[in-house]
Amino acid sequence: MAARRRRDGEVPVPLEAEESATTTYNLDIEIREQDGSLWVYDPRAFHPGRRPFCRRLIDSALAQPGVRRAEVCLDTSCCRIDFDRKSATPARMAETFGIAIRAAIPGPNSRWWPRAWLPSGQWTGLTAYRTEDGISTWEIVAASPERLRLRHPSLSGDRLRLAQLADVMAGLDEVSACQVSWWSHTMTLELAPGEADPSHLVDIAQAAQADRRTSAASGRWVRGESGDPVELATGPRRILYLALAGGSFTLTMIGLVVPGVPTVPFLLATSYYLARSSPWLDERLRRAPLFGPILAEWEAHHGLSRNSKLELMGLTGVIVVVTLVLAPASPVALLAIALMSTVSIAGIAHLPGADAEPSNGRVLAQPVPRALPAH
Repeated sequence: MAARRRRDGEVPVPLEAEESATTTYNLDIEIREQDGSLWVYDPRAFHPGRRPFCRRLIDSALAQPGVRRAEVCLDTSCCRIDFDRKSATPARMAETFGIAIRAAIPGPNSRWWPRAWLPSGQWTGLTAYRTEDGISTWEIVAASPERLRLRHPSLSGDRLRLAQLADVMAGLDEVSACQVSWWSHTMTLELAPGEADPSHLVDIAQAAQADRRTSAASGRWVRGESGDPVELATGPRRILYLALAGGSFTLTMIGLVVPGVPTVPFLLATSYYLARSSPWLDERLRRAPLFGPILAEWEAHHGLSRNSKLELMGLTGVIVVVTLVLAPASPVALLAIALMSTVSIAGIAHLPGADAEPSNGRVLAQPVPRALPAH
């Protein structure tokens, strides 16, 4: 939640403490019927020492019908509750807030246990959303003009989905970089110079995370590089595909040195099996500086550019040199290795090109992309 913005902005300006020794706090309640939101400023209730109460208040508010979003910011001592249009009447909003307050105050025999996923760390902001699966809660662990760190239970598990979420957040104008840690359930946003609204960034993160969950809940299907649906293998079939991917990648590396062993077909097979067993590993393979461009060029043009061929030849030479340094060979073995590496480099050079031109000088038409089969 942004601190101290104009009255026509997203956050109301809290009342300043009066210049009086008898005044210990101020209470400011504002109901915005046109926005369907209720704002409460109370330093006595919303401060770091009242974190359990604030979390109970958020959970109690989201349990009331008509509430779609609730937020507490300890830095500004503000609480905001957003309602749907049917419940956005002053009487209904005031009644809901009163019920949430009473439910958040523990009685003498009441017990409240935090959710199991929540770590014991501190937070300065709490934003919860009503979703089809229940309540989605984001914590602002740390906020500064240069960095914003968020925590959410969904920031774990599928690393490909987390990488896609990081790409969405890093593409914002307010964000210069984004890093997701699945171990600590946190996402760190490096903010670009300028004024960034943490509340707005949390809303975008929730929307992006909900989109990823919706696509993942549609079944055991993901989108391949060509946009075609690819079925994810499960159980023993997934283990088999992972083993085939490992074997194909091993043969890819062997093909760089040993003549007669094809390189590109085994690389395509590696991506094929990874896409159906571990999309995260397939994404990493496609992002590799060497193999990523080769996969993209071959699938799009059924050939390799001159730069990709030179990179493969250079890697072949490096493997040969490392082999000779680690395992000195006899003159006969040296001659055999030199012959094999020469044939391998010649085979790479004779692969179809992706940037060739015909002899009459006319530029070749862009070939039609060839997608891998879905099964």
